[in-house]
Amino acid sequence: MRMTLPEAKKLVHTRVIPIRYSPTPAGEGPVIVNAFCNFYKQLVFPGDVLAKMYVSDPGRSSFESWCTVSLTTDLDTIYAEGGATTVWVNFPLQKSAPMPEAMLAHVR
Repeated sequence: MRMTLPEAKKLVHTRVIPIRYSPTPAGEGPVIVNAFCNFYKQLVFPGDVLAKMYVSDPGRSSFESWCTVSLTTDLDTIYAEGGATTVWVNFPLQKSAPMPEAMLAHVR
């Protein structure tokens, strides 16, 4: 799901955030290119949550991931759920690259 910012909006805060991650020595790795989360019900302190991760639609260089969040005391209720598109990237070339077999084995 792609969401775009509305044209009519008010800037209320800015902050410089340093980038503290460097690519792997191999020069390739995963990049989340789109993510979303829908919150349905408030989580209340104290408590423990159970997050379940799923994957689908593996391709040459990308896959979809999905997550559901429930309270351990209320497993039948989904409190939040979301997803993300992940692309395997060659960092020096700044282009998608084929996922290594070891990674593909996890998402197939």
